[in-house]
Amino acid sequence: MDIQFKDVSYTYEAGTPIQHTALKNIDLTIQPQKFTAIIGKTGSGKSTLVQHLNALLKPTQGVVRIGNRSITPTTGNKQLKALRKKVGTVFQFPEAQLFGQTIKEDVMFGPKNYGVKPDNALLIAERALEMVGLDASFLEQSPFDLSGGQQRRVAIAGVLALEPEILVLDEPTAGLDPIGQAEIMDMFYRLNTEQNTTIIMVTHQMEQVAEYADDVIVMKEGAVAKQGTPREIFSDTKLLAENDLHVPHTVAFQIALEEKYGWKLPELALTTDDLALSLKQYIRDLKEDRYEE
Repeated sequence: MDIQFKDVSYTYEAGTPIQHTALKNIDLTIQPQKFTAIIGKTGSGKSTLVQHLNALLKPTQGVVRIGNRSITPTTGNKQLKALRKKVGTVFQFPEAQLFGQTIKEDVMFGPKNYGVKPDNALLIAERALEMVGLDASFLEQSPFDLSGGQQRRVAIAGVLALEPEILVLDEPTAGLDPIGQAEIMDMFYRLNTEQNTTIIMVTHQMEQVAEYADDVIVMKEGAVAKQGTPREIFSDTKLLAENDLHVPHTVAFQIALEEKYGWKLPELALTTDDLALSLKQYIRDLKEDRYEE
């Protein structure tokens, strides 16, 4: 489903002395079946923006279009139930929302709430657990007996059980160690590439943006400062500096190498594998040039 923001503004506590405009005249298109990252300093409007995707917030002005559905300031909540099933949201520390005595109860809750019969809801729950790397043997366990990383997987399975076409992630790896972060991000990447789920991720982790994102949106003071590929964004040093954003470690290492040795690699390397291949080719070309001389 295409996602479009047309002249969208949002004001908290509108009409009161403490009103604050968090989004300002946003015009934006997010492509379906892509992995999109949203970055920017704290208070730039990132979380407010994504809360419009499943109508946790409705625009003060303008329209948000998701597929053939529109969200406007006057859209009623009854019109939004079907949309909210298509847009799943994983908040920071989603494991804090676990409530069931068993994992089965937790993961089946969403489908049953949308009228799915218990037998079918159980099959959906089993599939959702498989997606997050947990098998059916976990169904009867208490979620509170699991490790923190496993609890997060169960919470994510509860979102996936609604079979959303769009998955919104708000700092999805917060609090996890590096191994846990990599496992969770690889899982989301597979959902995107194998299930064609549209992923929209708010993050401060630039390494994750470089490795996984197809498209990047930079927010600044409630507006879109720039939209482009990771390579386009991380090549714009002025934009990054203005928004207190750092480049990924691989990019920083490449820049340091180029400055120290006077090299100029053909393009910005976003991952260590990219950098290794680029260096190998560059050094090979240098040797060939010297041999020809």
